[in-house]
Amino acid sequence: MNFKNIKLRLLSLYSLVIGIILAVFSVILLNQFYEQNIKTVDEQLTTVINEINYSKHFYTPFDKEEFMIKNLSIVIYKYENNKFKKIMATKTAFEIQNNDLLLKDTFQFFTTAKHLRVGRFHSNKTDENIYIEVATTLDDKIKPQLEHLQDILIILIPMLLILAIIAGYFIIRNSLIPVKKVIDEVKDIEAHKLQKRITSHTSNDEIEELITTFNFMLDKLDSAFSKIKRFSNDVSHELKTPLTVLRGEIELGLRKERTNEEYKNILSSTLEETKLLQELINSLLFLSKSNNQEIQEEFIEIEVDDIITDVISQNKKLIEEKNIKFEFKHLENVVCIGHPLLLRILVGNIIQNSIKYSQKSSKIEIDLSNNILKIKDYGIGIKEEDIENIFDRFYRVDESRGGSGYGLGLSIVKSIALIHNFEIVVQSKYNQYTEFTIHLNQ
Repeated sequence: MNFKNIKLRLLSLYSLVIGIILAVFSVILLNQFYEQNIKTVDEQLTTVINEINYSKHFYTPFDKEEFMIKNLSIVIYKYENNKFKKIMATKTAFEIQNNDLLLKDTFQFFTTAKHLRVGRFHSNKTDENIYIEVATTLDDKIKPQLEHLQDILIILIPMLLILAIIAGYFIIRNSLIPVKKVIDEVKDIEAHKLQKRITSHTSNDEIEELITTFNFMLDKLDSAFSKIKRFSNDVSHELKTPLTVLRGEIELGLRKERTNEEYKNILSSTLEETKLLQELINSLLFLSKSNNQEIQEEFIEIEVDDIITDVISQNKKLIEEKNIKFEFKHLENVVCIGHPLLLRILVGNIIQNSIKYSQKSSKIEIDLSNNILKIKDYGIGIKEEDIENIFDRFYRVDESRGGSGYGLGLSIVKSIALIHNFEIVVQSKYNQYTEFTIHLNQ
């Protein structure tokens, strides 16, 4: 039997439980049947004792046949001088070894080793210690009925067990039909069919919970595969472009002899593309390998205002090209706990984005006070439907690829903020402004 099949495992367990229940039921039934028959025999013996006690014929022989009990033994004892003396007995009286002293008006019933049922009574009809003892055999009164009941149970119990197993099989099979349907639907879902969902049965049971869990997992897988597909497409595109430019610049420089100035320009262009490639590689490594606990162990006190001035100084060339003016509303000496390199990347990416997407000859406002850093540019802005996605990896608002960059900067910003427990809020109006608000810790 293949016990790897859950249907067979359930059926086996169900059959075992039903078998135990029927066995226990049989034992209880036989025991109750026996006890009930013993009670009936005791009632018959009690009737005999009462009639004898009422008649007070303790010394006169009587006919036991009048009591209508087969194999009836009657013995009357008198207890005197610390001994039991038999004063009257039927011809076929049974020898009973157990002679216990009883209080007056007390009944005693017991079964001997030879399957005799004995009833004894201490009479109060006279001043003498008279004991009435009656006995009868059990084998001819209970054993045939008990054996008959056992024969019935031997036939009936297996039949009931077989019927219960058959019924259990159909119940289990029907109960597992929804599970089989779920399995078949799951098997039909492949990588290119992740948009499919398992049909709900609206039964509000464990199967429905399983279906809901599967569909939730498929939602996450579909989302993950979509991001991976976009990731693959973007990486392929972004790596191909700078490498093509690099190759073109190098080939251009090797075609003929050039002046020193021309070589400098070619090398300068090649250097910029190399920096962009390095930025992409570093960004990917950061997003895939950063360990929060290890990074947090290197946290120190950092002056945020110094980071801001350093980042602006590093981007001086780009600022001058676009004629951007920086306006400081507040620039307080704010100290926070964090990783120096990561905080520089966070602030640097936001300021570089602000410069990149600002209009020429516009301004960028910076406000650092009360542990809150605000960076606001007056550039192309972000559409409302794009704001919630700008922190996703490789998400680019500019689908036409008109701008430079790899769609990784803000994703890194979000990762660094989570490591430092910073809160970032973005507000923007398309073609008007974009403002990043960062709530720093202390």
